[in-house]
Amino acid sequence: MNWQALFEPQILFCGEELFEEDKVISFEIKGSEIFAEVESSAGEVYYEVYLRLDQTKQSLVAMTCDCPYAESGRHCKYAAATAFCFYATNKKEYLQQASYEEVLSLIRNVEGSELRAFLLAEMAHNVALQAAFLQRFGKKIGLQVRINLNFTARKCKIFLIRMLIMMVLWIMK
Repeated sequence: MNWQALFEPQILFCGEELFEEDKVISFEIKGSEIFAEVESSAGEVYYEVYLRLDQTKQSLVAMTCDCPYAESGRHCKYAAATAFCFYATNKKEYLQQASYEEVLSLIRNVEGSELRAFLLAEMAHNVALQAAFLQRFGKKIGLQVRINLNFTARKCKIFLIRMLIMMVLWIMK
């Protein structure tokens, strides 16, 4: 069984973000059991997560977390972050590629408002997606779009940091 299927899509997305933001503070594997401590998104609280794998370590068979969301037995983003950490640590591809047909089917079945919300959330931190979107749809609203697709997220961050430093220096004068 695909372990990602155990989580709701939004929970899985948030769990991946927690993992990528290094919010999994402690992580220990004892046989087929995983114990972790995961920092909350806001950084105020730490949650204890327990995962149990089958004997082959191929699939999750149990998970618990002491966060409020998981109290009712639901699988939370902290458990998802721990699972991402486990699969990445074991050098397995932690995001399995879906087939093109699966993606098309999913897109057709997602509500328009949910799709827009997802697209907005993704564009907030994906400069390449912003550029592609503007290139494709900017002309429809009269934007004259000239985009340098080599302007990567890293370059964007460097530019923003430089601007912030310049603003701080200007304020300190």
